[in-house]
Amino acid sequence: MNRSEAKVRSLPAAVTQLIDEFELAFLVMKYGVSINSSSFSLSGLRLPFGIEVSGGGKDIEIGNEEFDGAFAIYTERIYDRLASLTENVEMMRTVRCFIDSSSDVRRAAAKNRAYFHADAKGLLTLTDALLRLDTSGALTELDAQLARHTDRLPELLTMPCVGATRDSSAA
Repeated sequence: MNRSEAKVRSLPAAVTQLIDEFELAFLVMKYGVSINSSSFSLSGLRLPFGIEVSGGGKDIEIGNEEFDGAFAIYTERIYDRLASLTENVEMMRTVRCFIDSSSDVRRAAAKNRAYFHADAKGLLTLTDALLRLDTSGALTELDAQLARHTDRLPELLTMPCVGATRDSSAA
């Protein structure tokens, strides 16, 4: 992703470092999709309890307000599967480290209803494209997800539930 120098310079170092981690992880996941998308499967995964999808994925209802942790875990499992498409242990390790280091950010985003809806629709669009063997559509959605996630990072990192976790891990 091309970031303008002015934008990068104006962000705190912690934000730019996390953006770099997002970009690397998404690069690995995109590589996995581009070389091996036909091996993607949702076998064994279900949407978290309380999340209902209808209208071909266009309508998402949240019946359970405690969805943040479950949805974050579901997202992380999808990311892990995308990394495994590379069949490269180092690339898989990179994405797993990213998943571990950015889990608090995903949980914080899932607490925001607007972010949750955008993320849920994006994840459904991604998995639908993969299951239809639409590699181009999946790659386009991964680009859109990366842009959404990195654009909101400065805000999410100011949330107490994220900041406290990051402050204690830096000590």
